[in-house]
Amino acid sequence: MRYFAIPSFTEGLVRINLRGRERDGIVDIEDYQRTCEEVIAEVSRATSPLTGKSIVADCFMMRAEDPFDPAGPPADISFRWSDTTQALDHPTAGLIGPVPYNRAGEHDGTGFALFNGAGITRGDLGTRPGLDLVATLQAMLGRDPVNPSAGVSILEIK
Repeated sequence: MRYFAIPSFTEGLVRINLRGRERDGIVDIEDYQRTCEEVIAEVSRATSPLTGKSIVADCFMMRAEDPFDPAGPPADISFRWSDTTQALDHPTAGLIGPVPYNRAGEHDGTGFALFNGAGITRGDLGTRPGLDLVATLQAMLGRDPVNPSAGVSILEIK
């Protein structure tokens, strides 16, 4: 298997089975970029059977700078879905689903957080990535970030 899905509640996460990083890796580093592009192209062909529109809102390569970085995120590619769906239609794989909403993807990436305390000023900071919540909680506890690439504390945003 050249790549595989990583379980997730909100986005689609894919990890490349990279030689030298995975125990039984089969994709050479020279083929890493091409393999990522292949995955993105293939997943982007999937559509919602209800709307006919692509299920992919956007995607990005999370480990493009250094796929071997041991502190990097678990996935190589992250897909943000255009909508919550129970099924998808793919020109090669066909109709997949429907699946029941049993915590198998009914979550989405939206939410909110309210903070109150010393040094926190009132305001709306707009839409922030979910990882910023982790970085913010670490900052509030006076701890250094576990992974500096995993979000930015909203306490640092002016």
